[in-house]
Amino acid sequence: ALDPAHADAYYNLGAALWYQGKLPEAVQAYQKVIMLKPSKADAYYSTGLSLGAMGKNSEAADYFLRALQANTTHVDSLFNLGVSMAMQRQFETAFRLFTTVRRLKPDRSEARDRALLCRQLIKQSKS
Repeated sequence: ALDPAHADAYYNLGAALWYQGKLPEAVQAYQKVIMLKPSKADAYYSTGLSLGAMGKNSEAADYFLRALQANTTHVDSLFNLGVSMAMQRQFETAFRLFTTVRRLKPDRSEARDRALLCRQLIKQSKS
């Protein structure tokens, strides 16, 4: 049986596996954290990052959304949800997400840059 006291150990294992490039194994470790501590936004976020790195952008987006349900101000999840949406060519949604990140963290220049890129891609798609 999984012990909730081990959630941090599984989270650290997931991070170590991620840095070793063992992404499917990292996802498994992070999912154990989610089972043990469903309110841990970082576990959903890290699962999303791992899935995104594996090219599974739709699944990654689901985990970023779940992270935001656990913590509505998880700015990294907002940003990476925007990345996932852009990768799925949902530029208007991505633009709104990057704009929200900019409002919450005005110093986050990468959100500004991605919002501008999305705006250009939206204009191109309408012309």
